Amino acid sequence: MLLLNRFYSKMISNKILISTMMYPKKTLSNAGRGKKTIKYLLLWCLLLILLSTAVSAVEDHDSPGGTIKGTIINETRSGSSVENQEVTLHVERGNSEMESVTAKSDSSGNFEFSNLPTETDYGYYLSLNYQGGDYTSDIISFEENQNLLTVDLVVYDATASDEKIKITINHVMIERAEKGTLLISETLVFHNDDDKTYIGEKRDPSGEHETLRVPLPRGFYDLEHVEGLMECCVSQTKDGVVDTMDLKPGLKKVVLQYKLSYTAKSYLFEKSFLYPTSAFYVLAPALFQLSGENLTSQGPLQIEETEYMALGREEISAASTITFEIGGLPFGWGTHTRLVVVGLILAFVVIAGLSYSLSKRGKGKTSSEKAEKVETFLETDEYLKAKKKTLLSLIAHLDDQFEANEISENIYKEMRQEFKGRLIKAVQKLTK
Repeated sequence: MLLLNRFYSKMISNKILISTMMYPKKTLSNAGRGKKTIKYLLLWCLLLILLSTAVSAVEDHDSPGGTIKGTIINETRSGSSVENQEVTLHVERGNSEMESVTAKSDSSGNFEFSNLPTETDYGYYLSLNYQGGDYTSDIISFEENQNLLTVDLVVYDATASDEKIKITINHVMIERAEKGTLLISETLVFHNDDDKTYIGEKRDPSGEHETLRVPLPRGFYDLEHVEGLMECCVSQTKDGVVDTMDLKPGLKKVVLQYKLSYTAKSYLFEKSFLYPTSAFYVLAPALFQLSGENLTSQGPLQIEETEYMALGREEISAASTITFEIGGLPFGWGTHTRLVVVGLILAFVVIAGLSYSLSKRGKGKTSSEKAEKVETFLETDEYLKAKKKTLLSLIAHLDDQFEANEISENIYKEMRQEFKGRLIKAVQKLTK
């Protein structure tokens, strides 16, 4: 296809000349008909010569003649064979991929692509899937008067075990707190301390292997993948994020940013660890307070002209949880939280209102008669069952709101304890 395009480009430049030969402007007289025949024969011969010359010029001077070759190298100790592997060469021009071609490696892992355009605006890169791990080369181009490029592809055997996966450092930074919202940046540096590529074992709903998992605090939202994760290959769950890209030997840095809601002057942060972690740090601007069990102060730190307080801990085992408190937060309930709490209070008032309306029915009688009448009516099974049902509904609704992270833990515990206490009293009266 590339050769044909070049041929047509050459022919376009000769378009006027060919048209002139094919269609002469003047017509010969009848006396020169014999000469006319000879002239046309000569013109056709000249045309054939020009066509032959054009094709020869394309083939001999402008034809693509570049070669890219290389070797697949398995750096796993006693690694598997790299014979008969399909290597793909991607051809780009002007930041867009034009085509791709494939070649098979020989018994030594060697491969070669030939007859390639050598213009400097062409770019090439190699890709290979080896045992479920994806490998790509950097983009390369021919320089002027260059027709050979050599690129090797380093691969590793694959493993589904995460035994050698560790985190060298994990730090959580509280960027700011305003209007009931915490902005958090979290950085994790994963280390595959093996000579095999980790591809995971469990598959996600799309069939991809799940590899790295990053747990996040309950109720996180507005998650952004700042570094290390690709939108195409990561999924979000209620507990955090799951990556499906393989993890090759060495280090991989992941940076995330997310938000958390708070409804008090302090926030209790639960940090889960799925992998052994060499060092963990939490940082917050100095105007806030940080405290947590088994965390030691790292002293004030100066970062970009801002002073931060820092707590840290080393050598954290997998499946661990660390809890720390962020205090001194600017406090103010959001509109939604206020509505939820007010709604629960109003629902509770309904019960009290029912008691009050029933007591009003005793009006006009003596005080002893009124008290006896109200007490007798309020202690009936019908009323107690209605009260029990209402309190159960309130508790269930309160649980739902807490699960949705719409009210703080302090408010949740306080109101649930109140409703539960009244429920216990109602049940006790029913069983008498």
